[in-house]
Amino acid sequence: MASTREKLLDVAGKLFAEHGYDGTSVRDIIGAANVNLGAITYHFGNKQTLFAESLGQKIEPMLELGKAVENSNASAPEKLDILLRGYAMFVLHKNPSLKMLFVESMQGGDRLPQGSLSMLEWRNRLIGDIVRQGIRESIFSKCDADELGMMILGLVTPYVEDLPIMKPKYKHRPVPKREVNRIVDVAMDLILNGLRVRKSKRK
Repeated sequence: MASTREKLLDVAGKLFAEHGYDGTSVRDIIGAANVNLGAITYHFGNKQTLFAESLGQKIEPMLELGKAVENSNASAPEKLDILLRGYAMFVLHKNPSLKMLFVESMQGGDRLPQGSLSMLEWRNRLIGDIVRQGIRESIFSKCDADELGMMILGLVTPYVEDLPIMKPKYKHRPVPKREVNRIVDVAMDLILNGLRVRKSKRK
């Protein structure tokens, strides 16, 4: 049987995903969870901390994916593809409710859990390390790998932010796998065409 804390995390995560942070009241949460008014204060302190922890709990699988990529023997292009495709599939297809949580979290860094902020920094360093691997392997041209760490997953971010607005049918429903793969294929073409070492033209 789920504890009160677990129940609050589950219920709040669903309500935040459906109605957003401002559209979900403390009374909505305690009513849906069937707990008393002091439960949120006792277990989390306030609504903002509850939001942060519910988001942090949901993105844990992305941390596991990053660690698996980091420890794999795949080539640099393969690692970038796995990471970008995994992120897009996770947010757009497997967990459509996360789109709203990501949009909410982007509106204010103070709403993000500290663990999420640390994960973002680690994720950016990981992408930078993958790019540096590609440079060492003479697959990628020399570039500012650290800046790319900030940019690469950002190619998918507009779909996370805009799809619920541009295509309301995807607000709480999965984006089909074929469409997610098409998005990632285009992004990977841009990334790899920009990074790959150009062969010298024959004179």
